[in-house]
Amino acid sequence: MGADAVIAFYGIRLRVPHDDEGAIAGLEARTDPRLVAARKVRLDSWWGRLTDGADYHLLIGKRLGVFGSENDAEKQMTLQELSALAAQTDTLLKDGGFVEIASLVFQLEAHY
Repeated sequence: MGADAVIAFYGIRLRVPHDDEGAIAGLEARTDPRLVAARKVRLDSWWGRLTDGADYHLLIGKRLGVFGSENDAEKQMTLQELSALAAQTDTLLKDGGFVEIASLVFQLEAHY
C-alpha cells in the first residue's frame, strides 16, 4: 500500500461516476475516448478516486508533478514557464476537442 500524494496538473478535471462501469473499464483499458484524444495531441492524463465508493476524477492536460513522501518533494517553475505551458496546453486541449476551461488542479490521491 502506497502513501498519499497530491497530483498537480494544468488542464481540466472531469468527473466519472463510480457506477459507470463502461467508462471505468475504458479508463482501465486506456481506450476511453478522452484518453485516446489526449494521447493523440500529446497531453498527459491521470485518473483515480479519493475513496472507495467515490466518483472517479480524470485529469487531462500537463502534469506538473506528483508530491508526497513516495514521490516528488518539491518543484519550481517560474511564472513565465507556467504561462508558456498553459498557453501550449490550452491549444492542445482545443486541438483534442476538449471545450472545458483549463485551470491549475491539485488533486489528493489518498491510499485507503
